Amino acid sequence: MTMAVASLPFLASLFILLPHHVVDAECEPVACGNFTIRYPFWLGAPSRPTPEPSCGHPAFELWCGGSSNTSASMRGSAIQVLGIDYGASSLVASHSRFSAREDGVCRADFNMSSSLALSPFNISPSNMAFCLLFDCKNGTEPRGRGYVNATGGCDKPIVAYLGGSYDRDTPPAIRTGDCTYTYLPVL
Repeated sequence: MTMAVASLPFLASLFILLPHHVVDAECEPVACGNFTIRYPFWLGAPSRPTPEPSCGHPAFELWCGGSSNTSASMRGSAIQVLGIDYGASSLVASHSRFSAREDGVCRADFNMSSSLALSPFNISPSNMAFCLLFDCKNGTEPRGRGYVNATGGCDKPIVAYLGGSYDRDTPPAIRTGDCTYTYLPVL
């Protein structure tokens, strides 16, 4: 085998790796409130053209918003980015329906983590399952150790429970009475 033929796989691998570095170098970091958005995230908006070459996967597109561009959301969705740790390859996010107002717990009536179901993100195994029980029939909401009245200013009773490790596909095994419940990951 000649030297030229033997080096072909190596050269091909360089070409595969090269576009990543070019994309990374051409996608300048940009400020959004307290965040510095950089690769693999990139700043987009409905009125902003997609950068060429692309700065990354569409799921990593963040929109800068708020009254003075101080908050970031995942592509304009209700998922608000609260923190990015580039070194740990992680982010902390919250669903705005739950966290935007003081009565957020009153409006938590669906599995908020399902918003990430088709994205490339994984929920950390260090998260706990925060359960909210609502629409309980005839006062059947569970009581006892670990169950907390979270009704606050809500017009219907809501009970909260920290239900162990979070698993999107397997709800925590807790007493639910005759209530509807949802659960979401919390750190």
